Amino acid sequence: MGLFHRKKKKNETEENKEFNEAAGIKTESELVLSEDNHKEYIRSACESISRAKGEILAAKEEYSEVNNYLNDTEMIEDLPDDKGAELKETADHMLSLKIDLDSLDKKKANISQFQYQSIMRYEDEIPKGIEKMKKDENYLNLIKGDLMKLSDEHEKISRDTKEENERRHFLRRFSVFASAVIIVMLIVYFTLYVVYEIDLTNAFIFTIGGAMLMIIYLFFESERNKKAIQLNAAKMKKLVNLTNTVKIKYVNQANAVDFVRDKYNVNSADELEYLWGEYVQMKDDEGKKRKTSATYDFYSSKLTDILKEARINDPDIWLYQVNAIVDHKEMVEIRHRLNVRRQKIRETIELNTKLIEAETAKIHKFRSDFPDEKGLVNTMMDTYRILV
Repeated sequence: MGLFHRKKKKNETEENKEFNEAAGIKTESELVLSEDNHKEYIRSACESISRAKGEILAAKEEYSEVNNYLNDTEMIEDLPDDKGAELKETADHMLSLKIDLDSLDKKKANISQFQYQSIMRYEDEIPKGIEKMKKDENYLNLIKGDLMKLSDEHEKISRDTKEENERRHFLRRFSVFASAVIIVMLIVYFTLYVVYEIDLTNAFIFTIGGAMLMIIYLFFESERNKKAIQLNAAKMKKLVNLTNTVKIKYVNQANAVDFVRDKYNVNSADELEYLWGEYVQMKDDEGKKRKTSATYDFYSSKLTDILKEARINDPDIWLYQVNAIVDHKEMVEIRHRLNVRRQKIRETIELNTKLIEAETAKIHKFRSDFPDEKGLVNTMMDTYRILV
């Protein structure tokens, strides 16, 4: 029996030692007092007591709040059937509306705030503006296509003119060469006739006939070439005038399209149409969000009123615990967390109470060991408003 008692005393001693170490309290064997540190010793003890009292006071307040919270959970679950059903129905509405609000909040806008403001500025005219802009861009593309066709025609006429000029130079060179050949042949015929008295009448007639045919061919071919060059020149002149006219139309139409693009801060009608769709969707979502938020606020007020009528201590806190009103398991989980928290608060109060007792014991022992320092002790205790 005595052995068991000694063992128990030893365990209590070890427990106190562990508490002192946790609280930062030094034993008398660890702390050597001198006249220089009397004041600091008492101040440290008083500060510890004051701090512990403050923590106990805060813990008790929290303990009271936790108790009220626990009582609220029981009162909510014990509501009469009609009130309980009304409360759950209201909470169900809030949960459904919260899901809708979260869904709307998660939607990402594919339009910048600047683009949104730009479109909102011309909101009334943009639907018609999109159609007009599309027509203007299509007309601009048609003009651009006409310019490309005119450019192709210009290249074709230039090629034809170049070919006709080359043919003209060829005909000139060919006529000179052919004339020289005929003259040379006639001279040869004449020489053979005079020197050798050879009768070359048929050859002469054939050569003259060939020369005549060649002259006729060159004449008609030159005339055709001349007319072709003149016709190409006329075509080119007409083409240049037409191209200049179309270019003026293109510049005017391009300026008109650019003005509208700059006005709406877009690069094309397709971009404006896309941004308009995003703007309309975003505006619709904002309208839905406002309406849903207003409905959510209505049910939030209704929930608070029901809880106030049921004399719940803190009705507002249940606005953030709507799930627990609907789901019994969630309410059980809340109650479990509150009980765990309440136990921790008790432990905090107990720890600080032991700390106060230990520090108070130190002060009593100091008074006993140093009766001459009674004034110092009283002054410090008055300063920290401590009654021992």
